[in-house]
Amino acid sequence: MKCVATLFLATLAAAGMTTEARAGYSHYFNWNAPPDEARLRACIADMERIVAAAGRLVAGLDGSGAPIVEPLKIEFNGRGESAHETFLFPGKGGFNFCKTQYKPYDAVVTACLIAARDYFPPSTLTIASDGKWDEGDWADGARLYAKALGRRPTDPTNDPDNLQPLPNQPPDSTSLDKVILIGIGLVVIWWIARPRCAFTLFVEGNKLDRVRGEAPRQFLMDVDDICRQFSIPRGTVRALQIRNWIRLVFSSDISPECRQRIRNTWTAHLWRRRLGRPV
Repeated sequence: MKCVATLFLATLAAAGMTTEARAGYSHYFNWNAPPDEARLRACIADMERIVAAAGRLVAGLDGSGAPIVEPLKIEFNGRGESAHETFLFPGKGGFNFCKTQYKPYDAVVTACLIAARDYFPPSTLTIASDGKWDEGDWADGARLYAKALGRRPTDPTNDPDNLQPLPNQPPDSTSLDKVILIGIGLVVIWWIARPRCAFTLFVEGNKLDRVRGEAPRQFLMDVDDICRQFSIPRGTVRALQIRNWIRLVFSSDISPECRQRIRNTWTAHLWRRRLGRPV
């Protein structure tokens, strides 16, 4: 029964659109669901910029004075003899229309409807018109929209859900969940792949003074000899381990020549270990 009633109302709405179309050039919009307040507020702000860019094309409800612009609604008409029917947005819940008879303020109405599509998808707001986008009936409105908002206009009567992001709005829960999961994944990868200090060698008074961690005995003896040869007063050699690979990191106190000798000694130590010789 509910489906039958819905079909009946849809038929009436379509009939209403056809009747108005015969009576005069008009534009139509139908609320299929109540508008989100945050999106409506942002949409009205864009419409206000369009009205400001239109200048003397628009006036108040009776064709004189100033348009009515409030945070959640906008109302305007053409000016003087160019006035016809008032454009009210968001209007009432359900079916709305504005008959402009193609008067100059029609460009402002169509520009505002292009902006409305930016914030409300067809599932929320249906937009229709007696004019045809591809025949140029909306051309003046499209130019006004681009001038006022700096965006590329698209046909609001046949446009997918291509909504403008709202300023200062948090991401939806789905996006937030994805961000959290990616963050957790990066932390896990970093934890697994992060370098660990296998050992640290401390040089004091031109010799190896102490060791923190486990280091091969022969390598320690070689480092001690090298530091004596190069007269290194102090410094540190850290062995950073990433999985099975070790990188030697030196403090600035150790000269480049001494560093290279220690690296060569470490490489020789690795080869001795691979060949099964004492290290």
